[in-house]
Amino acid sequence: ARRMDRAEALFRRAIEQDPTNVRNLGRYAVFLERAGAAASESAAYYKLALDLDPDDPTILCNYAILLAASDPDGPAAAKNLLLRALEVDPENVVAISVLADYYENVEGDLDRAHDLHKRAVQLQPGNSDVLAALAALLASARGDLEAAHDLSPRAVE
Repeated sequence: ARRMDRAEALFRRAIEQDPTNVRNLGRYAVFLERAGAAASESAAYYKLALDLDPDDPTILCNYAILLAASDPDGPAAAKNLLLRALEVDPENVVAISVLADYYENVEGDLDRAHDLHKRAVQLQPGNSDVLAALAALLASARGDLEAAHDLSPRAVE
């Protein structure tokens, strides 16, 4: 508990010293999430960061993930944030992967999810997270166990 209190005090001090530092606002929002703070508290810092830089892909992705998990209207808002992140950075693998999960789990659009997961793998073929996500989609939702099996060893390399 002492370390968390110390970390929070340092974050607050950093933000006090430079309230326009988008990265620090985003880091503090992530810290609050991990510390178990109310989603609205984390969301407030993401909003501050986006007010300063509405096109920061990292903030857009992290805020989208928070909204999707914590807000009844979150999935639709999250989708819009992820699409905006991809407008800014079309090769942002985090945004591509989270959007693929959205299409798979929220809209049930397996074809779009598959295409996005494949795109993420093409951009970062050595990224075990994107390989495993594609393998899981192929195995569970699409029933393509052979393709999933072929990808699985690459995901743990």
